[in-house]
Amino acid sequence: MKALRILMVLILTAFFCGGCSETNTEQNETAVDEESTFEISEDSDILLSVKSASDDSLVLGIYNNSSEPIYWGQRYVIEQSQGGSWYRLKEIELEEDEFFAWEDILYKLEGEGTTEENENWIDYYGRLSEGHYRIVKEFFTDVRQGERFGEIIYVACKFDVE
Repeated sequence: MKALRILMVLILTAFFCGGCSETNTEQNETAVDEESTFEISEDSDILLSVKSASDDSLVLGIYNNSSEPIYWGQRYVIEQSQGGSWYRLKEIELEEDEFFAWEDILYKLEGEGTTEENENWIDYYGRLSEGHYRIVKEFFTDVRQGERFGEIIYVACKFDVE
């Protein structure tokens, strides 16, 4: 009877954990991909600031200094500075049947407004190695019936991981 209980526990454990997979989020050296192609706006009324940063996340301040609302989604890109150029980071390699997905959420910030976001990239990029980075986000100025209209603006903010 005791052996049957142990066998049942083992079977149940295998059943519940069989679909689990563990992604390696530890990185000793941050891997870069291609050189950045973003045209970062330097004169936008949208400003970003890093309130705090670590090797796996940051708190990002978003400031809308215009009188009109701005819109954006969850997606962002982390880039690393190397030799005076910016390079996109490679995302963590996943199993063949796994993929990354971003929730399709629309955020709105009224004119002259401010907000903060917590960005945690451990599942996308792993832990960043020591270096100079920037976070890039896409903003736009108008939205109608769920479609993007108006100017698309790429804004970046630099930060260091020590």
